[in-house]
Amino acid sequence: MGRWVLLVSWLGGWLLSAPVGDVRPAPVIENPSVSFQFGEQAVFEAEIRPAEGLDSVFLFIQPEGSAARSERVPVVKGAARMEYDLREHPLRPFVRITYWFEGQSADGARVESPRKVFDYVDNRFTWQSRSQGVFEALWIEGDVDYGQTILDVAAAGEEALRTRIPGVSLPAPVRIFVYTEASELQNALRLSQQSWVAGHASADLGVILISSPSGPQQRLELERQIPHELAHILEYARLGDAYNRTPVWLLEGIASVAETYPNAEYARVLEDAARSGKLLPLRGLCSAFPREASRAFLAYAQSESFTRYLYQKYGVTRVNGLLGAYRDGVGCEEGFLSTMGVTLQQAEARWQEESLGVNAGRVALRNLSPYLLVLAFILVPPAAVGLSALRKSRKRA
Repeated sequence: MGRWVLLVSWLGGWLLSAPVGDVRPAPVIENPSVSFQFGEQAVFEAEIRPAEGLDSVFLFIQPEGSAARSERVPVVKGAARMEYDLREHPLRPFVRITYWFEGQSADGARVESPRKVFDYVDNRFTWQSRSQGVFEALWIEGDVDYGQTILDVAAAGEEALRTRIPGVSLPAPVRIFVYTEASELQNALRLSQQSWVAGHASADLGVILISSPSGPQQRLELERQIPHELAHILEYARLGDAYNRTPVWLLEGIASVAETYPNAEYARVLEDAARSGKLLPLRGLCSAFPREASRAFLAYAQSESFTRYLYQKYGVTRVNGLLGAYRDGVGCEEGFLSTMGVTLQQAEARWQEESLGVNAGRVALRNLSPYLLVLAFILVPPAAVGLSALRKSRKRA
């Protein structure tokens, strides 16, 4: 019995003192974090344990509504760190971003960190904020009363829009960022070549960006821009993914009609363009507006006037039905004809005549004049030759 006790004791000691061999703890990726300077750089970091436990590590970045992109990340002493250049690879402003790290161990097993989320906001500025209902107002300069004014204007705009775009509701929350200068907004959106842009809606994100300099016209500017951009968010709620396929003149026309105070310059620009024969064909405004400032302004003016004419001529139900047709995927001109019962060109001619006082016959003649001139060049020489031959034959006779 004593010998057996000694043998068991010896075996137990040997097992406890034997080397572990290849048994290692499973690698993990933990504590992912991000810091960023808007428009410049984002730094993503995570810890790897054990330090040499993974053969390769990748960072995945997925903006809301988009596919994920990946970048290989260097690992030094158990720390994964990626300096992401936002100038070379810009992220969509104010979008919510999910990010995570993935690695592969020596035996081929996939290891993933916890997934984290951050909002890519413009942190070049310190934003004040105030919320009410579905709205969150964020502004740079001004007191709490100014923030409340933004919320009051938004609530009034939503109430008015219910009659223009019935049957849909705003998502929650709707965030309204108010810049002090238009140039700050344009820089955030990387629109330095479009100095006329003063507002923007990321309709799918429920984000509105506007600029409103301080001064006596500040509230009037809020009452013009906020309802305009709110209309785009409601249009997206009505159209969904078809929003980007809907005629731009209709989207911008409805939004411009929604402005509390119409732009006084629209009437002057339309009058000048109608008198000089420089109105833009609406079929050319189906997919995009011109980038050049004066032509873009004319496009907005025409879209506002034509859409207001449609509301007056056909009513809210028909115009809302037009949105429904485009939601179903029909083309610009096909959708108009199927809903309104006339072609886009016919309605355009009537609008020009009834709202702008344009003589339709004169416009048609002016539009045909280049073709008539070409026809003259084709027909006049043979006719002249024929007349000359006829005269000669008469003389010989």
